[in-house]
Amino acid sequence: MAKHRNPAYTEEFRKEAVRLASL
Repeated sequence: MAKHRNPAYTEEFRKEAVRLASL
């Protein structure tokens, strides 16, 4: 998983993390 430098990927991951946290 070396694709952690992408801003879009990071934003998407953060959104998913927030959604999971909200659950």
